[in-house]
Amino acid sequence: MTPDWAARPTSVPYAVFGDPQSLNLYVYVRNDPISRNDPDGHCMAHGEGDHCGPGSLADGFKMSLRQSEITAQGSETATPPEGEAQNKPQTIDQVAMSAETAAIKPTRDSVKNGDYHEYGGLILQRDKSGNLSATKPIAGKERSVDLDSILVPKGYTVVGEYHTHPHGTADEGQGPSPQDIGRLRQLGDGRTGYVVDSYSGVVFRYTGREPVKGPFDTNVYGTKIGVIP
Repeated sequence: MTPDWAARPTSVPYAVFGDPQSLNLYVYVRNDPISRNDPDGHCMAHGEGDHCGPGSLADGFKMSLRQSEITAQGSETATPPEGEAQNKPQTIDQVAMSAETAAIKPTRDSVKNGDYHEYGGLILQRDKSGNLSATKPIAGKERSVDLDSILVPKGYTVVGEYHTHPHGTADEGQGPSPQDIGRLRQLGDGRTGYVVDSYSGVVFRYTGREPVKGPFDTNVYGTKIGVIP
């Protein structure tokens, strides 16, 4: 019954000018009460983990990812309303840990089923803001995953990639394989790689500059950045 208000004087509080529904100060959650809520009466939230304010997980951004069949998992950080502090963007390691956490469960399920499928995705940087996000993990075949098949939406650059190793025992080891490192060398675009083995849950960061000696090198390369239970 009352119009939305702003913490500071502004013509249309919290408007997203690409969405006409946001220009109506009397409408509730842009006429989408099923998937959105308005806990404080002036600032709409889309759902779990969303940041309140203009451009938060902006509709255009979500549509672009949906059309490319990818989902943001990391730190696509919205511009906050006036008077609110901006969330600190996540580092690439933090985005990778979140992405690997999403990928390890289906990998472990695959190992239990005897399929040994890898899962993985890309880490993207938004050209305009520099913020990072990760694509939803895709399923590969037995002990491989085709990350080059993932569509990259316009306005984003690939800065990293992540994948899993479906291991059933500790003897299968941790860290990137020589083939993983060789792939980054061949791509030559400076991206950072991340890998987790499903048995231990240990996540490693690696680059194409690791001093791997050959395809059968059994040394452990890369840097351990965390463990997924």
